[in-house]
Amino acid sequence: MWVNYEERTGITYNVNPNEPSSYKEFDAAPTIIISVPRKPNKKDEEILNKIASFLQKDAGLIHGTVSLSYIRDGAPLDDKEWLKTF
Repeated sequence: MWVNYEERTGITYNVNPNEPSSYKEFDAAPTIIISVPRKPNKKDEEILNKIASFLQKDAGLIHGTVSLSYIRDGAPLDDKEWLKTF
């Protein structure tokens, strides 16, 4: 799993890297990339929707994008990728 914020997010929201704060304090939208080492499964879209729902309701993330892709030996396995933006 990889979580990425735009390069200028810290500047935009005046975040001091020496004084970490919570993502809940800002309106920044991360991209969360989940790479699984297997072929696509018909329930993956449902799983992705549950992950996005958890991030919004339980983790308090207001905006973001979650990506689910498939890999083998660190390389993309399939062109199939699920995206959920909220």
